[in-house]
Amino acid sequence: MAQLIPPSPVGVPMGSSTWNQWLETVRQTINSGAAGVLWANINFAGSNITDLASRAHNNLQSMQGGAAGEYYHLTAGQHTRVTSVIQRATDPTTTEIGTNQWAIYKNTTSGTVKLWANDGGTMKSVLLT
Repeated sequence: MAQLIPPSPVGVPMGSSTWNQWLETVRQTINSGAAGVLWANINFAGSNITDLASRAHNNLQSMQGGAAGEYYHLTAGQHTRVTSVIQRATDPTTTEIGTNQWAIYKNTTSGTVKLWANDGGTMKSVLLT
């Protein structure tokens, strides 16, 4: 069986003898495998990440964008703002669009469609035609 690359040192300063020994082990393992290192030959013991070969989104840790089941790195509200024209009877306010954020709104009363931005607490818009 091929030599496994051990997990990297944790809680030890870079440049220490522990890191130097680990880097030398990695170098020797890579150099001995002429074609490179197979994913299966990497030892994940002590790591907190699952096998990336499956590329399952929910296996990526600390990267969930919103509530469970939202498979993008945005909240549901942010996703709606960047993929939809939000329709309301009035123009948006700073309550609806956070500071330094933007959205496209259609005022159903006037029929206008505008790109709105909250510029540091001041609402600004551009009419889209």
